[in-house]
Amino acid sequence: MARDIFAGFDYSDHMTFLRIYNAFIKLPTHGQSNFCMTNYISLSAMRMIIGIRQQLFMELQKLRLLPASCRSADDPDLNRYSNSWPMIQAAIVAGSYPNIGFTRSGGQIRKIRTSNEVASLPYGCAVKRQASSTGMNGMGVGKMGKPEPVIEYLAFQELSKSGDNLSLRTVTAVPPLTVLLFAGPIHLKREVLNDYSIGDEFALNDDADTDSNTDECVFALEPWLVFRWKFEDMQLMLKLRVKLMTHFIFMMKQPDRLETEETKVFFSIHSFIYY
Repeated sequence: MARDIFAGFDYSDHMTFLRIYNAFIKLPTHGQSNFCMTNYISLSAMRMIIGIRQQLFMELQKLRLLPASCRSADDPDLNRYSNSWPMIQAAIVAGSYPNIGFTRSGGQIRKIRTSNEVASLPYGCAVKRQASSTGMNGMGVGKMGKPEPVIEYLAFQELSKSGDNLSLRTVTAVPPLTVLLFAGPIHLKREVLNDYSIGDEFALNDDADTDSNTDECVFALEPWLVFRWKFEDMQLMLKLRVKLMTHFIFMMKQPDRLETEETKVFFSIHSFIYY
C-alpha cells in the first residue's frame, strides 16, 4: 500500500498521516495533485486539512492560548519537543481520551477492549501491518530482523462499525505509563490524593505505612482502565502525573512565560523514563 511508504516503524497511524501531510505541503500546487494521484490520496481532503489546521491555529490565538509572539503554526517554539517520541505519544493519548484500547496479556492485538466494546484493527492500520510484518521465526525475531512487539495499549480516533464488526480508526500503540500519566481527567479525585499521600510538595510520605508501600495496589483511572503496580511505584507515578498536569494548567494560564531550566530538565527526565 502507498501509505506503507510513510508509515515508518512507529506503530502509528497518526505519524503516518503527519508524514503524508508534511510531504504534501512541501510541494508546489501542480506537484500536490500528482502526489495525491500517485499515492491514492484525496486532493480535496488534503486541502481541507490545511484549512482546518489554519482555523485551529487562529482559534487558539483568539483564546490567547498561544504566546503573543507566535505568528505561525510552524513557529519553532510550538514544535520544541516535536522530535521527542514520548512527548508525541503523550499528546496523542491526551487528545484521544477516552478512546483508549487495551489488549489481553501477551500483547495480542486481534481483539482490543475499549470502554464498553471489543474491536479489531482494520487491514490498512499501520499498527496491524507493522506488527504482522514481524512474522516470528524460530529465533523469536521477525522478518524485518526486529523482535515481536508487545502492544498493550492503543490510542485511537474513533470506532467504526461495519455489519456486526467494530474496528478502530487512526491508531497509535502507546506504553502503559503514557496512559497512566496523560489519560483521564486533569484533576485526580481527592480520595486518590489522600490514599497515595499526594500533596503540594510532591514528595514521598516517609511516615506512610511501610507494609502498604511494598504491597501491590490497583489504581482505576476508569472502571474499565485499571493499573496494577507496587504501592511505592504507583505513588511516584501519580505524583509525576499531578506535577505534569499542574504544569500544563500553569502554561495554559500563562502561555507567554519562558521555559525555565527546571522545566527543561523536568521534560528531559519525563522523556528518559520511557526508554
